[in-house]
Amino acid sequence: MISMGIRENWMRIRERIERACRYSRRSPEEIKVLVASKYMDEGTIREIFSLGLNIFGENQIQAAQRKMRNLSDLPISWHFIGHLQTNKINRFLSLDFRLLHSVDRVDLIYALNKRAESKGKKVKVLLEVNLHKEKTKHGFSEEKELWSAFELINEKMQFIECVGLMTMAPLGADERVLRDIFSKVRTLANKMGLAEISMGTSGDFDIAIQEGATIVRIGSAFLNST
Repeated sequence: MISMGIRENWMRIRERIERACRYSRRSPEEIKVLVASKYMDEGTIREIFSLGLNIFGENQIQAAQRKMRNLSDLPISWHFIGHLQTNKINRFLSLDFRLLHSVDRVDLIYALNKRAESKGKKVKVLLEVNLHKEKTKHGFSEEKELWSAFELINEKMQFIECVGLMTMAPLGADERVLRDIFSKVRTLANKMGLAEISMGTSGDFDIAIQEGATIVRIGSAFLNST
């Protein structure tokens, strides 16, 4: 049984996606909705899954492990969207994450590749970009550093595959700043020949779609009451 609030919220989210796609002459089928489920219990995840959504993102390894176990009967595609500490890599690799959104430093690249090799497992990743150089956020803040990380993965890391870029826009930023950040990330992804661009959250995913996002991370918009 799906609660009326979640169903109505999903209808509003879809309307925003469709409106953004019309504005940018894109198809809604191009957009992957990742449900950011950090603050959702298993029952809520089941409700949202029953609406036809199957990509869920978790920020913490321990919580993800519990939810994966309790929801193992559902064919969910789990993504890790949090900051991955080096000492959590082994636990990360033991879980069935389809995509890591937050590769934000070179030492993580080396450590992840080494441990993935020992397990014979290839990991798909997004490189995290912090073009606004926010101190509270992680990611590559210089284009030169980003390119170096990208080339390192492509040329030397046999157990990591970079499939795209990810960014988190400054909280409360005005539309001009958002568009500038999102468009720069799209341009970089295009130059690198990368298919996936993960950007936009509940408050700004419309703008992110207009500027080229292929994955939007939506959490609170599913839960907020009107």
